[in-house]
Amino acid sequence: MQPVSLSNNETGAGRIQRASSLAEDVYEAIFAQLMSLKIAPGSRITVDNLVKEFDVSHTPIREALVRLEG
Repeated sequence: MQPVSLSNNETGAGRIQRASSLAEDVYEAIFAQLMSLKIAPGSRITVDNLVKEFDVSHTPIREALVRLEG
């Protein structure tokens, strides 16, 4: 396990830097499309189409879809 890295700001106080994961970003993008009806209810979406649309690998797409199914 690697230690959490801290960054120092101008006052010298440490702050934890947490970047969102790619799967989280993809999840939020797909969720937004569903809520705005850009992806219509009942429409078929495929991993391959999402890979092309978001320009990411299959893994973050699959992780996002599993989360959306839950």
